[in-house]
Amino acid sequence: MATQSVKADLLSALSEEADITIEAAAVERVGTAGIQVLLSAVQTFSSHGHEILINEPSEALQSALSLAAIVLPNCSNSETRLLNA
Repeated sequence: MATQSVKADLLSALSEEADITIEAAAVERVGTAGIQVLLSAVQTFSSHGHEILINEPSEALQSALSLAAIVLPNCSNSETRLLNA
């Protein structure tokens, strides 16, 4: 899914005023723009009192976040809260 599409989906979810879960098992690659959108969304959701959860982060997502020095807590669990970095 392209970064702009993900951004639009996240903004739409924010209007629902609830926590969201991202199903991430099928993520094949993540670029810098995607990481920036994700982190911006985490900060925005947090400022509105909500969380973004990542369900089953793929190896590609974990690797991209690791390269950016972002650690997902409890990555061995199937559902992980993405905290403010």
